Amino acid sequence: MVGWAALVVFTVLSIGGPLVGAGTFLRTEGFTSFAPWSATAEDTTPILLLTGDTIDSVAPQTILLSEQAGAGDFAEWNQYVAGGTELGGLPNSGAYSPLSLPWWVLPPELAAGYVKLLEIVVITVGMSLFLRRLGIVRVAWPVASLTFAASGFMVAWTNWPQTRVAALIPLLFWALDRASVRTRLIDAVPVALAVAAILLGGFPAIAGYGLYAGAAYVLVRSIVVRRRVLAVVGSGAVSAIGVVLGVALAGWQIVPFAVNASSVIDFDVRAQTPEMHLAWSALASALVPDLNGGPDPVGVWVPGHPVEVFSYLGAVVLVLVAVAILIPTRARSRHGATVFFTVAFFVAIVMTYVGDGFLAPFIELPVFSSNHIGRMRAMVGFFAAVLAAFGIHAALDPAPLRSVLRASRAHARVAWATVVRCILAGAIAVCAVTLVLTSLGQVPADRYLLMRREVMFVAVGAGIAIVLIASSWMFRLFPRSIVTAVIPVLIVVPALGVTSVWWQSSRDSTFYATTATHEFLAEHLGQDRYATVEQAMLPGSNTAYRLRSVGGHAFHTAEWRDLLRAVDPDSFATPTYSTLRAATLDESAGSPILDRLGVRFLVADPGTVVGTVESTPDSATTIAASDGVPVFSATGRGPLRGISVDLHSPAAGSGGVTIKADVVGGDGSVLATTSTWVRAFADVRSIAIAGDDIPTEAPWSVRLTLSGIDAPVELAASADGALAIGITRPEDDDLRIVHTGDATVYERASALERVRWASEEQVIEDPDAQVDALAAGSVPAEAVILDSADDAREPDAGSTAEIDAHQIEEDTFRYDVEAEGAGWLVIEDSFSRPGWTASIDGVSTTIASADHAAGAVFVSSGTHSVEVRYRTPGLVTGSWATMSAAIVLLVIAAAGVIRTVRARRGRLSD
Repeated sequence: MVGWAALVVFTVLSIGGPLVGAGTFLRTEGFTSFAPWSATAEDTTPILLLTGDTIDSVAPQTILLSEQAGAGDFAEWNQYVAGGTELGGLPNSGAYSPLSLPWWVLPPELAAGYVKLLEIVVITVGMSLFLRRLGIVRVAWPVASLTFAASGFMVAWTNWPQTRVAALIPLLFWALDRASVRTRLIDAVPVALAVAAILLGGFPAIAGYGLYAGAAYVLVRSIVVRRRVLAVVGSGAVSAIGVVLGVALAGWQIVPFAVNASSVIDFDVRAQTPEMHLAWSALASALVPDLNGGPDPVGVWVPGHPVEVFSYLGAVVLVLVAVAILIPTRARSRHGATVFFTVAFFVAIVMTYVGDGFLAPFIELPVFSSNHIGRMRAMVGFFAAVLAAFGIHAALDPAPLRSVLRASRAHARVAWATVVRCILAGAIAVCAVTLVLTSLGQVPADRYLLMRREVMFVAVGAGIAIVLIASSWMFRLFPRSIVTAVIPVLIVVPALGVTSVWWQSSRDSTFYATTATHEFLAEHLGQDRYATVEQAMLPGSNTAYRLRSVGGHAFHTAEWRDLLRAVDPDSFATPTYSTLRAATLDESAGSPILDRLGVRFLVADPGTVVGTVESTPDSATTIAASDGVPVFSATGRGPLRGISVDLHSPAAGSGGVTIKADVVGGDGSVLATTSTWVRAFADVRSIAIAGDDIPTEAPWSVRLTLSGIDAPVELAASADGALAIGITRPEDDDLRIVHTGDATVYERASALERVRWASEEQVIEDPDAQVDALAAGSVPAEAVILDSADDAREPDAGSTAEIDAHQIEEDTFRYDVEAEGAGWLVIEDSFSRPGWTASIDGVSTTIASADHAAGAVFVSSGTHSVEVRYRTPGLVTGSWATMSAAIVLLVIAAAGVIRTVRARRGRLSD
């Protein structure tokens, strides 16, 4: 009972609050680290943003899918990021995993917490079923479930699809065990269901690792249990049938995924080598969770991102693993499972943390070749959890020590087995101690005492477990009920310490909060786009707000990448994450490519100012700014886009600091104003000001007010005691600041409409030449580039059209065109992929490749209705595969039930 209680306590204390609405389990507090949310003037400390993908990609896509489904629309297209990307037809977001059900039926603020609850429940069910088949005592089931649920991979990757896939691995092994031992065709059904659920989870790496391990398990298990060759082949055949049917059952997502992977995803950038493994020192966190620096991307002292390297298992779990290896049991009912999971555990660790020659044979295999081996930690955690259950079983039902020693003396085979057991258990102990001591020596001085205390705490827990189990086995000093009562407590206490750091909930008010910048864009953006600068707006999160951006966090087509890199060569932080860089914004902001793509606005941090720096804040002396008391600059003249001030002492306040800058005219009127809240600031601070329209000769001074500061702030001042400011002037760059405060929004006057009319065409067949022409701005605004002479249609020069756009569904658009003369309807979306179709007045027509990455439809003179639709390539074929597999599985299940009923009737009649 203690084990089950520990599992319940772990669940309640780690995720209980968000389940009842006390915050959200999704880490949306991370938004407060970036503009415009960072200027919401709330007294809060931003959390470490280790989980950016979950709030800028995974959750926004899932929210869009579920909300559109609630409106009766199966959204196959996400038009909001990177020119548009596939959505409903692909499993990328993990939205179709059975564990994602809360996203479809609950308010989105609650969904993430209930997804994690489902993960823990499914892990527990799967572990219990699997361990029951292996004859493991019931008290070990919750320990194994808790171990896996609290393992490093399952903790660090929470809210990604990865953990939803990994949580199904115990069920997969249960199903494969049934198939390999019973060898009945009906046993292919649970295998198929488990495989389909795993594949719908949307993360191929974990699915592949699980299936590879499962195949090895089926082979070993069937050889040990079935022994005869034909029986082993039969076990493999039933398992294989289940896997194939599972893949087919998920076909409505797998076939489109394969098509998309071949046409959009660049696997070259994902290629792996044997050297691309985790550092051996990263394994120290398996014992002492913070020994590598914890969840701090700045303060870690082990190479790699914390989410990618966190390896927690728990020292007591490692003790149980050693016990499973060292202590034989009375009843040998596991039929080789201990050997298999021991070997699998060590192999997975060596592959993940040693790599090189050990990893080289595997790196050539599918999945391994294109996914970082660090994700193998999911399997390490699973193998360790199963071995921990075996350890509990061995501690409760050990073969007496005297019997083991007697058998070792009598039989050489037993003696060798005992020696191997001792060596492996000893290796775990030696490696653990060496790893901890070595890692402790790498801890920075300011963290050493804290880490040493944590090591001592972990060592005490492990020592208690060792003493209890050893004393119970060797000397029978303690009743075994003490072991079952103490071990779960020793596991759950540090596990809760881990989740208290990694699973911090966020305030409901941060859940995709709408700021003034979002409201401005929603009002003015229309059919066009904006571009992010650095991490302003957290690229990709705009999907949740239904605002189009030119970049973001998504799979980009090669053509769209070409255009963005031509705008800014460093625009891609990763192959799937694009945004403009502040350092080169002076050059990229005026790019003709952004004009073609309909980028109407740029959104940057409040302190990002684009223009000509006329002066910097030189200081002859200082001036003190008190809380709420304004200070004034000397008189200046003409338009400006920003100022900068130099702080000789930091500005800080318990509730943050509000910076207000007013540009006051000679008559006392306010010509421009901006107000920004910050937590604290120091040194030189730039402040964007919407002063582009101030007349050239108009005099002004800047009135700066700091509110919320705890003490007066010393600012650079001129010799006459006026506030010293730097000035940034507008340039002739077609930019104009239209919004300040929480973020700086620049309007780009040169931007073309995203959906526009072209009365001229240019054929440029070379892709590089297309990009060069667009980047140089040599293509007239009224022209479109076609990449094939076969598409040329000779539009009427000077033709015009009125275009009225209508969104029918997320993936279907209608454009009512009133054209005076023939021409091209150009849609600057990411059309360089299969799936797009178009019709004019109900008659199918072709979409020509245009402007390197976009699409264009030729429309004759007159009034026409043009409909453009995206349908996921492979979805129909995959759906047929799914339906066929479902029918086959129903037939197999029905036949199995009929057979079982007849067998029971036969037994009753006998």
